Amino acid sequence: MSTIEDLPERTLESRLRFTRDMMAGPIYRKYEKALRKTWDPGEWDYSQDRADFEKLTPEQQKGIAMITVRFLAGEQEVTDELLPMIYAAHMLGKFDWVMYLSTFMVEEARHSQFFAIWHDKVLDAVEPDELRPYWIDREKTVDPSGRFSTGEPVYEGLPFYGQQLLDACHAGDIQAIEEGFVRFATLYNVWVEGVLTMPSYEIVIDTCDIWNALPTLRHGFKEIIADEGRHITFGTTACRELIEEHPEYAQIVHDTINLYRGNAVGMLEYQRFVPELNLDKYQLQKVRHYKNRCRELGIDVDQTLIDDILDPSIDFVIGVEAG
Repeated sequence: MSTIEDLPERTLESRLRFTRDMMAGPIYRKYEKALRKTWDPGEWDYSQDRADFEKLTPEQQKGIAMITVRFLAGEQEVTDELLPMIYAAHMLGKFDWVMYLSTFMVEEARHSQFFAIWHDKVLDAVEPDELRPYWIDREKTVDPSGRFSTGEPVYEGLPFYGQQLLDACHAGDIQAIEEGFVRFATLYNVWVEGVLTMPSYEIVIDTCDIWNALPTLRHGFKEIIADEGRHITFGTTACRELIEEHPEYAQIVHDTINLYRGNAVGMLEYQRFVPELNLDKYQLQKVRHYKNRCRELGIDVDQTLIDDILDPSIDFVIGVEAG
């Protein structure tokens, strides 16, 4: 059994990680920007949101709560699933990635905190049993045409790919770490944050504007969007760096997205809960964000995916049983 004394002597380069090139690079600049863009949801006033919520109809209350409880759960999940990315960045010797990811975890934790405070102060609900009435399962949603099914990329995909990435790190297999990082970041930063979630942010903001209510919720979502923009471009920048070195990794991106293709094609249950919302707007947003992510990654778009998202004949709602 080896001991500490058996370890090889550390080089100076392994101890001093800063370089001028790293400090001039895009990911280190994201770290600097994240430090400047802090906010504290514990300092905000939630009294107007509570007053507004109490004036909403029961249907409106349920509709907005169905959205926010998903974000409350999702932000906690991603905070708890970030460790594999940090470990992989360490194993790949990407100190600027490690630095940026330290702010990334803080921000996801802060988003979790915001939603916990908002639900506690506005709905008097923060414990799982208190929030259960607002939770809708999406795992078994099926397109009535039989063409698409949906899954849970956050609650199933990220833990699964995260474990694969941890296993690769433990094994010290650099190629497997790179492939696992691209797979994990594609699902997390490119697909979940970069395509699926962005329209949901806009749904909440648009709903608050339509109702002229819930100003702190609206403000919180605006702050979160700014944070998520950095998360998304970190993922695409890091993956593009790996793809430029290994062009075959581009296929990992397409394969990972294709697993959860139906999640982009179908609409979420709360897109139909506010009649005033323009449903076509959010499908078009998915396409725009998908094209932007592909451009940032330096890969070709899958035109068939775009066609499916915009196909008016495909009409199923994620979270609502078909038929």
